[in-house]
Amino acid sequence: MELSDASEAEIDAYTTGSCHVLALAIHELTGWKMLVVLDDGEPHWVNPDDEDDYIAAVCHVFCIDDDEMAWDIRGRRPLADVQNEMENWLHIQSYSDDKLSSAAELIEIYVDDDNELEVERPLAPYTDMELADAKIVAQRLLDQLNIAPAWLSDI
Repeated sequence: MELSDASEAEIDAYTTGSCHVLALAIHELTGWKMLVVLDDGEPHWVNPDDEDDYIAAVCHVFCIDDDEMAWDIRGRRPLADVQNEMENWLHIQSYSDDKLSSAAELIEIYVDDDNELEVERPLAPYTDMELADAKIVAQRLLDQLNIAPAWLSDI
């Protein structure tokens, strides 16, 4: 794993509830897919009429670059190492993951938007300001690890 120079406060913020905001920021800067790490052994929401209809607990959200490296506030590591890292760090009972290509997918499936369906989503809503702040942190992370944002390749 290649470690970032993130502060303890940033690591705390983006590993205890706002990892999806940083992943969205990295995604918007680079176009990379997001990897949502789930624990199917600990559902976040279960349909009271059908226990097979559930939303798994979201444990963490990464971005995956074109070289199959998983990025979060702590740095980058090979995608192949993510399952073992997450099972050890977060004590996941039944690992699964979901690769998403857009912010809309993440929001629709996982972000609680007080929808009328009475389905409780596992990730908290975020503000435009929180996303803007995360983009500053994300850009610093990308700069530190020598990765240019996707829009630079168009110049």
